[in-house]
Amino acid sequence: MALRNLLGAPNVEYMAAKSDVNGLIKALSYKKDANVRRAAARTLGDLGAARATPALITALQDPVREVRTAALVSLGQINEPEAIAAILSVLKSEDPLLRQSAAAALGEAGSTNGVGPLIEALQDPDAGVRQTAAESLGRIGDPQAIAPLTVVLQDTDELARRNAVEALGRLGGSAVVESLAAALKDQSKEVRRAAARMLDKIADPRATEPLIEVLGDEQKRVRQAAAEALGKIGDPRAVEPLTALVHDPDSDVCRSAVEALGKLGAGALDSLIMALQAESEQVRSKVIECLAKMDDPRVVPALVNALRDEKQGIRAGAARALGAIGDGRATDPLIAVLQDPAYFVRVSAIEALGKIGDPRAKNAIAPFREDRDARIRSATIDALRQIGRAEAS
Repeated sequence: MALRNLLGAPNVEYMAAKSDVNGLIKALSYKKDANVRRAAARTLGDLGAARATPALITALQDPVREVRTAALVSLGQINEPEAIAAILSVLKSEDPLLRQSAAAALGEAGSTNGVGPLIEALQDPDAGVRQTAAESLGRIGDPQAIAPLTVVLQDTDELARRNAVEALGRLGGSAVVESLAAALKDQSKEVRRAAARMLDKIADPRATEPLIEVLGDEQKRVRQAAAEALGKIGDPRAVEPLTALVHDPDSDVCRSAVEALGKLGAGALDSLIMALQAESEQVRSKVIECLAKMDDPRVVPALVNALRDEKQGIRAGAARALGAIGDGRATDPLIAVLQDPAYFVRVSAIEALGKIGDPRAKNAIAPFREDRDARIRSATIDALRQIGRAEAS
């Protein structure tokens, strides 16, 4: 295809494919179509064309805002000292949208030269600039931004506060825990949820009690995020509150509570076993998944009891979990399950018996080699081979 399309405009897509930096620089000055200039500016950034920096700086004077914005983004991607200086000059523009784009470009660049100006921008009269400045400071990751970002947690704009929370979480470390814990009481559910997610990322035990309080939040996604964070922290103080959350009206919250209890280890085992009586099948299934990962002799009897659950999915899951654990105590109960009315449960029991490798199961499963269901026949053959290998070893 020619460098110009049928109307005579530069073909930016073609030049991008060819990495034609010179052609793209020339397209930046194509006066007949601002869309061409904008596309050329963005493409030069995508290509990381440092030698296009002077042309992109010139494009900051383009009469069309969208072209200037594209040039800012690309200058941030190029991240040359000359480019950063140009972006900083735009951060003082009278146009709030351009200031916002400049703040975003500084975050894209990740240059510490932008930290001071971005901290100043946290006080910008435009909420969009404050939002973007907070986000960019999180991306740059300079700890000197912690105190100014903490101040933004009192901002009147919800998104500015949320971005400040997420930025503090990205900065991490013990210095931000207290601020994030305070944000758990924010009037905005989105800010509270973001604070819980960031505390999950940091996993500092000092956040345990504030997160426990949030387990009673009116918003289900906040409760869920708090449960997940408590699981990550692993503080045994969370066992009892998480146990209560297993009966939350929202099934997603229940599953997160169960998963968190699974991460808390042996101290939460009794709570997990109790959760096998939960009304929700999804919750019981998550409990089985967690129990299968725990190395405790009490797990096997609990899973054996689950083999009698009214739901075939739970019975099959319990059989698979017992197979994964490989404890011979499950052999006789699994043999009994071979008479289950659900074929999928019978398959799971056969596969589990093969993994356990107990010779007592051989005679019980052998007749299933003649079963009319192909999957049962295949599972039986594999199980008998596994048992044979176990006997030979």
